[in-house]
Amino acid sequence: MWITDVVERDGARLVDLAKCLGYPQLATALSSAFDLLLAESIPDSLRSVNTRQKYMHLEIPNSCSLRTSVKVRRGFRRLRRRAERALSNK
Repeated sequence: MWITDVVERDGARLVDLAKCLGYPQLATALSSAFDLLLAESIPDSLRSVNTRQKYMHLEIPNSCSLRTSVKVRRGFRRLRRRAERALSNK
């Protein structure tokens, strides 16, 4: 999975960077978090079914929709652009 690859590749550098910047507590926290992440196995339910897909799919709930005011504003912008294009072509 991509996050474990990133931690394996760059985790030690991030811990060293935190130490160099003078944040020993951050370095310790990062180190323990990375160790926990690498020690755990990722459940199949969280793995991507599509092996060509690099990242997980974000599922947006149906209750999340644009407010009416935003829809109206976008509609007016679209209408204005069409009118401007039509008038500039004459």
